[in-house]
Amino acid sequence: MALRQRIVAQFKQPHGALVHLAGIIMANRPSNRVRNLWTVDLLDCQSTDRVLEIGCGPGIALKACVERVRHGHVTGLDHSSTMIDLARNRLQAAIAEDRLTLVHGGLEALPAIGQTFDRVYSVNVAQFFSDLEAAYRAIIAVMNDDGRRPTSSPYDVAFSATSKPTTPMSSGSLRSAK
Repeated sequence: MALRQRIVAQFKQPHGALVHLAGIIMANRPSNRVRNLWTVDLLDCQSTDRVLEIGCGPGIALKACVERVRHGHVTGLDHSSTMIDLARNRLQAAIAEDRLTLVHGGLEALPAIGQTFDRVYSVNVAQFFSDLEAAYRAIIAVMNDDGRRPTSSPYDVAFSATSKPTTPMSSGSLRSAK
């Protein structure tokens, strides 16, 4: 496998010697930073919200969320222990203040978190779900009825947060359910 392919594969399943390089790219690539902040803006987080990021990576969007959610709680979920460590290093203060929890695991870990959320989002993750409909059912199961659940990807494709979670929409017309 060529080096470029090995690096790109890190974004789906970060591991091995290149995992830190993937984390650096996720945290510093301008288009990725913009996409993370854009998605957090779509959330319209309120100070007391309970927020979940699926695939939190090195914590770029989590940082923006904890800055907005001052009296609620933010949870970051990622299947890579290295990404959890990078997010932990970036957000130590929020963890110490008990405003942020980091969970190592994938969608299968959602029921064990044991709470529902006002906002659930992902950035650069939905394209890696092998069964998009099952993924959205798992996400909706931990959502409050009036919650928001936007997602974004680097391919300018997002998925509606309506009752038909597999309906593709262009990012220019992205809606999030209230």
